Amino acid sequence: MRARRQYLRKKGEATYRLVRYADDFVILVKGTREQAEAIKEEIAAFLREHLRMELSMEKTSVTHVSEGFDFLGHRVQTRRVNGKETIYPSA
Repeated sequence: MRARRQYLRKKGEATYRLVRYADDFVILVKGTREQAEAIKEEIAAFLREHLRMELSMEKTSVTHVSEGFDFLGHRVQTRRVNGKETIYPSA
Protein backbone atom coordinates (compact mmCIF):
# COMPACT_ATOMS: atom_id res chain seq x y z
CA MET A 1 0.00 0.00 0.00
CA ARG A 2 2.76 2.42 0.86
CA ALA A 3 4.34 2.06 -2.59
CA ARG A 4 0.96 2.70 -4.24
CA ARG A 5 0.46 5.90 -2.22
CA GLN A 6 3.95 7.10 -3.15
CA TYR A 7 3.24 6.34 -6.83
CA LEU A 8 -0.05 8.27 -6.75
CA ARG A 9 1.57 11.26 -5.01
CA LYS A 10 4.32 11.40 -7.64
CA LYS A 11 1.60 11.55 -10.31
CA GLY A 12 -0.05 14.43 -8.43
CA GLU A 13 -3.10 12.39 -7.46
CA ALA A 14 -4.74 12.39 -4.05
CA THR A 15 -4.31 9.56 -1.58
CA TYR A 16 -6.72 8.78 1.21
CA ARG A 17 -7.35 6.69 4.30
CA LEU A 18 -10.72 5.46 5.50
CA VAL A 19 -11.50 5.31 9.23
CA ARG A 20 -14.76 3.52 10.02
CA TYR A 21 -16.69 2.56 13.13
CA ALA A 22 -20.13 0.95 12.69
CA ASP A 23 -22.02 3.26 10.30
CA ASP A 24 -19.78 6.30 10.84
CA PHE A 25 -16.72 6.97 8.75
CA VAL A 26 -14.24 9.69 7.93
CA ILE A 27 -11.95 9.83 4.92
CA LEU A 28 -8.63 11.60 5.33
CA VAL A 29 -7.41 12.89 1.96
CA LYS A 30 -3.89 14.00 1.19
CA GLY A 31 -4.43 16.25 -1.80
CA THR A 32 -6.21 19.41 -2.87
CA ARG A 33 -9.67 20.51 -1.79
CA GLU A 34 -10.88 19.83 -5.33
CA GLN A 35 -9.54 16.26 -5.15
CA ALA A 36 -11.26 15.77 -1.77
CA GLU A 37 -14.57 17.06 -3.20
CA ALA A 38 -14.22 14.68 -6.17
CA ILE A 39 -13.60 11.73 -3.83
CA LYS A 40 -16.67 12.74 -1.80
CA GLU A 41 -18.79 12.72 -4.97
CA GLU A 42 -17.43 9.30 -6.02
CA ILE A 43 -18.29 7.87 -2.60
CA ALA A 44 -21.78 9.40 -2.70
CA ALA A 45 -22.37 7.89 -6.15
CA PHE A 46 -21.12 4.46 -5.03
CA LEU A 47 -23.34 4.47 -1.94
CA ARG A 48 -26.36 5.58 -3.99
CA GLU A 49 -25.88 3.16 -6.91
CA HIS A 50 -24.62 0.03 -5.14
CA LEU A 51 -25.98 0.23 -1.61
CA ARG A 52 -29.05 2.47 -2.07
CA MET A 53 -27.79 4.76 0.69
CA GLU A 54 -27.36 8.53 0.85
CA LEU A 55 -24.74 10.62 2.62
CA SER A 56 -26.19 12.84 5.33
CA MET A 57 -25.64 16.39 4.08
CA GLU A 58 -25.67 17.87 7.59
CA LYS A 59 -22.97 15.39 8.70
CA THR A 60 -20.90 15.44 5.50
CA SER A 61 -18.33 18.13 4.79
CA VAL A 62 -14.87 18.71 3.40
CA THR A 63 -12.62 20.55 5.82
CA HIS A 64 -8.91 20.95 6.37
CA VAL A 65 -7.67 18.88 9.30
CA SER A 66 -6.04 21.98 10.80
CA GLU A 67 -9.59 23.30 11.41
CA GLY A 68 -10.43 20.06 13.23
CA PHE A 69 -13.59 17.96 13.04
CA ASP A 70 -15.78 15.90 15.35
CA PHE A 71 -15.82 12.10 15.02
CA LEU A 72 -17.34 9.65 17.50
CA GLY A 73 -17.50 12.22 20.27
CA HIS A 74 -13.90 13.35 19.86
CA ARG A 75 -12.42 16.47 18.35
CA VAL A 76 -9.78 15.46 15.80
CA GLN A 77 -7.12 18.00 14.88
CA THR A 78 -3.42 18.37 14.20
CA ARG A 79 -0.74 18.94 16.78
CA ARG A 80 2.96 19.62 16.26
CA VAL A 81 5.11 17.22 18.30
CA ASN A 82 8.91 17.24 17.98
CA GLY A 83 8.66 19.29 14.80
CA LYS A 84 6.29 16.82 13.13
CA GLU A 85 2.61 17.53 12.52
CA THR A 86 0.42 14.64 13.70
CA ILE A 87 -3.33 14.08 13.83
CA TYR A 88 -4.71 13.51 17.35
CA PRO A 89 -8.17 12.99 18.85
CA SER A 90 -9.10 14.88 22.01
CA ALA A 91 -11.99 14.25 24.39
